[in-house]
Amino acid sequence: MGRALEQAIELLEERRTQIENVRNYFIKKLKENFADIHFNGDYMGDYLFTVLNVSFKTETAVNMLLFKLDLKEISASGGSACNSGAVKSSRVLSKLNVPEGYHSVRFSFSHHNNIEEVDYTISKLLEII
Repeated sequence: MGRALEQAIELLEERRTQIENVRNYFIKKLKENFADIHFNGDYMGDYLFTVLNVSFKTETAVNMLLFKLDLKEISASGGSACNSGAVKSSRVLSKLNVPEGYHSVRFSFSHHNNIEEVDYTISKLLEII
């Protein structure tokens, strides 16, 4: 266990840079492909580099959106982390002024993700939304 922790600490900055590069590419591709997208929170300032919460303007209910993503082998979560699994909307997202008719999806990133996966996810989101 001690060696694993040492290795994780040694690789932390390298992995953070790699994760942020993938996350930033995802943000760029979302902006290029979805005119009616809303980014929740301070996504380019004070943020958790392993998470991106976005809202899409769509008639599709968030549960169906997540189901369709899952069928395409894309893992994502609905709403906010503090409200995960709840039926009612998140008080956190309501404070972030998510526009009416938008559905929030939370994407998580790790050092295992890559640009090709982002491109695949964007292509599937374009099919679904």
